[in-house]
Amino acid sequence: MVAGVLPALRATGSMLHGTLQSAGMGGGTLRFGRLAAALIVAEVALAVGALFAGGMAWRLPQPLISDGDTQTAQTGRYLVASVTIPRSGLDPETWGLGDEELRVRLATLQEELGRRLTSHPAVRQWAFSDVPPSREHDLRQVRTDGDGYPPNHSGLPGLATFVDPAFFSVLDVSPVTGRLFDPGDVSPDPAVEPTAVIVNMTFLDRRGIRPERSIGARIRFTDGPNGEPGPWREIVGVVPNLEASENRAFFDGSPVVYVPATPGTLDPVTLLVDLGSPPLAFAPPLRTLVAETDPTAVLADVSALEDLPDEAGMLARTAMSVMTGLSILGILLSTSALYAIVSITVTQRTREMGIRLALGGSPGGVILTVARRALNQIVLGVTLAVGFWVAVVWALGSGVAAEGAQALAVWPYMLTAAAGVVIAIGLGAALGPTLKCVRMRPVEALRTEG
Repeated sequence: MVAGVLPALRATGSMLHGTLQSAGMGGGTLRFGRLAAALIVAEVALAVGALFAGGMAWRLPQPLISDGDTQTAQTGRYLVASVTIPRSGLDPETWGLGDEELRVRLATLQEELGRRLTSHPAVRQWAFSDVPPSREHDLRQVRTDGDGYPPNHSGLPGLATFVDPAFFSVLDVSPVTGRLFDPGDVSPDPAVEPTAVIVNMTFLDRRGIRPERSIGARIRFTDGPNGEPGPWREIVGVVPNLEASENRAFFDGSPVVYVPATPGTLDPVTLLVDLGSPPLAFAPPLRTLVAETDPTAVLADVSALEDLPDEAGMLARTAMSVMTGLSILGILLSTSALYAIVSITVTQRTREMGIRLALGGSPGGVILTVARRALNQIVLGVTLAVGFWVAVVWALGSGVAAEGAQALAVWPYMLTAAAGVVIAIGLGAALGPTLKCVRMRPVEALRTEG
């Protein structure tokens, strides 16, 4: 009797939980259970990361400005064309001796063609720029005076575009604050660089500068010739982010610095003409005007502004589509793997749950036990993921915040939502097999292979 009672007391004592696990799962399965627990923690962390990264990938490319900071242009009014003077039209003796003759010829072409356009009855207004709206502009590195970066820091990226002083008037753009360019901002001497610049709202938003405090601020390009920084330039005005039409931005909502162009320094010259008639109907008269101004000049790429391919927009939409697709794929794979591994792990304990029910355990108690264990593993994985991403955002800190402070401000909410979704998926994966098991008769559960 003593030999029988002592082992029974021991089995029903503090080691009952271990005995049940050993009977229900076996030593090999127990080792699998430890491995599965580690996999669950890792998969939970990956799933949180995939959800968070996907959410931020969707959020960051969104406009960082309010609708009031954009202005839509009536693209159906404008004709765009490129005008240049080929080097074959220059004196061969001057080739290789510098670009002064070309500069003078281009400046003369701009001045004379401008007079002819002004006197033409079909032309409302006109302006020159370096490249057509909606085309990719030069990406430059820009420093703001007093931005707090080290002296050798190159600054933040921004698009640079050189425009005629009348550029914004032709597009019917009014400044948000400050003023637009005037002829006095351009020196007739090409060696004297203009010191006045205009920036758009995104330029200020990504640098944390309020529009009312931007006038008079100084900026400069740090990637000039030979890697030398350029001269400091003063912000004299702020303009809205220009949109050619709904969801079709001239400059894709990027930070833009507008610099007044000195005549003769643009080659080729992009001509923007505001017409009172269908734009393409003015193409033949424009060719005649250009030929009369300079027979060697070449007119090319004549198009209505609304027909230009939205190169910047297409690039951004393509990148956004790729990022969204990869994020969705990562989310699906991570959450599916999480659900599968949690479900398999719980199913492995079917015999253990059957023994508990056979010994009088309540279904609610069995569900609570399984849910507690699964929740512990899931919370551990979520904690690791949250800690990692908080450290990443904190480490990136000032640089990323300056590039997209408004968009990045939502990261705590994105991370919280990702953690909540993963916890819900994990608990659902654990409770599904558990509920199935507690509905089974204990005898059927005991017969299940563990």
